[in-house]
Amino acid sequence: QLSSLSFVLDIAYRSGTKGILVCMSSLAMSTLGGFVACFFMLKIRNSWQVLRFGMTWLLAFGACFLAMGASGVRPPLFAFVFCVSAYIFGLNVIMGPLRSVLAEP
Repeated sequence: QLSSLSFVLDIAYRSGTKGILVCMSSLAMSTLGGFVACFFMLKIRNSWQVLRFGMTWLLAFGACFLAMGASGVRPPLFAFVFCVSAYIFGLNVIMGPLRSVLAEP
């Protein structure tokens, strides 16, 4: 959950207000970037191809989270924020195609 991410950054990484602000800003930028990427990808690809790309993206970064959790090694702050931002990017890429695919009869 994103609401608890500030506590994770504070406790696990000893990030101050500035670090949390930078992290949350990168998450906001990845959200907007995902919507923009979805818009432009739908101009040149169909919904199924964009959805497949987004699901593959989510699989790759979900596996990254799984590997980080299974290894028990705490990644550096940059790697942690990058993985979370990339995962949110992928979620926002699939939102448009997912809606159109679910609306098809």
